[in-house]
Amino acid sequence: MPSELAKLRPTMLEWYIQRIADAKHTKAIGWLGERIVMELIPRDRFIVYQPKHRKDGDLHITDRRTGVLARVEIKFARRNSRGKFEFRLRKHDKHGDTDISHADFVIFVCFWQSLFTFYFVPVKQLPGNSKTIPFDDRNSEMRSYRLPSLSRLELPMGVHHA
Repeated sequence: MPSELAKLRPTMLEWYIQRIADAKHTKAIGWLGERIVMELIPRDRFIVYQPKHRKDGDLHITDRRTGVLARVEIKFARRNSRGKFEFRLRKHDKHGDTDISHADFVIFVCFWQSLFTFYFVPVKQLPGNSKTIPFDDRNSEMRSYRLPSLSRLELPMGVHHA
C-alpha cells in the first residue's frame, strides 16, 4: 500500500474503500473520490478547498510556495467489464452535469483491489469534445501523467495566481 495511504487512519481508509466497493451510484463514487484526493494532498505544501460554485471545479488547489492556483476536476473510476477504467468527462442529463472544460487539470483516480493510481492531466491534453475517456496503464499517452502518489503533485507556473 503506498505510504501516503498509510498516513490515513486505517479505519478511515477502510471506510472509504468499503463505500467505494459498495457504491452503485456514480455520484456516490465521485463524492468518495473527491474526499480521498482531499485527504491525500499534502497540506503542508497545498491549500485545498472546494469552491463555492461547482462550475469552478471540484477542488481549488493552491501551492503555498509559489501561489499558483489550479482549478481541478476529480474523476474516479473502477475497472469496467472490459478491464479498463472509463472516465466521464462531459455529461448533461436529468441526473446531473459534469464538464471538465472549466478546469485547468483533471486528477484521474483509478481504483482496483483496494489500491489507487493517480494521473494529473492538463485539460488541454484531453480530447476536445469526447464525453468519456477509457484508459489503463498500458495507455502510453496517459502513462506520462501518472503520479506515484499525490505527495509528488506539482502545479506548473503559468496556471493562475491566488
